[in-house]
Amino acid sequence: MICSKCGHVFENEQGSITECPVCGAALAPSWNEKTGEASARIESAATGESPPEIGTESGHSGASAPGGKASGDLTWKQVKESQAFQQGAEISKQYGGFFLNALLHPLASSKKIDRAHFLNGIITMVIIAILLPLVLYIPSLRSAFPDAFGAGYLRPFLLVVLAFAVAVFATYGVMRLGKVSADPRNITAKLGTLLVPSTAALLISVIFQIIGLGIGLSGLFLFITVLSFFVAITLLIHQEMS
Repeated sequence: MICSKCGHVFENEQGSITECPVCGAALAPSWNEKTGEASARIESAATGESPPEIGTESGHSGASAPGGKASGDLTWKQVKESQAFQQGAEISKQYGGFFLNALLHPLASSKKIDRAHFLNGIITMVIIAILLPLVLYIPSLRSAFPDAFGAGYLRPFLLVVLAFAVAVFATYGVMRLGKVSADPRNITAKLGTLLVPSTAALLISVIFQIIGLGIGLSGLFLFITVLSFFVAITLLIHQEMS
């Protein structure tokens, strides 16, 4: 080591000397730090290892991506193999066949339907309850003062659900007054079957609203939906009473 003040040369391998033994000048701290850093780098280069700060950071960044991907693949695999996912996929597949058959042959299908298709009837009514408020809510979103979600969508949704409940129990009451045996689950299944064409018309109306083809076509299919609802109830009562 060389003293920067007097130029005296002396040995300080361990870095234990902090002052020059001749003039007493303090050795700069940066000297020791640079010496230690250089020694560490030379030793790392000799052994073929990366410096700790660089190796640690690159190691974490290199290992995190494959680990995250493997974890994501494992999670999706667990979701697909879960019982709830498989049941949902089975219900969706079964409802798809029911919907297509009821759309092509609503009257014939409704005569064959019983309470075993209660869930299909509920799904149809829920779809209508979701789509019908959208036909009224989407145009308000394009206006300068759009309606609030609660008043513009949630409230109509609840009203549609309530209307379906009233329709089912009103039909049940009419049939009981006519001394005809009836089951609310059977009525729900049959009504849901007869409402499949209404669901298709309502879906077309929503699509027209989204792509902005005008309120005329959307209103036409909305009118068809409402008309089909009353026709479905009338046909249901007629089928059960005859």
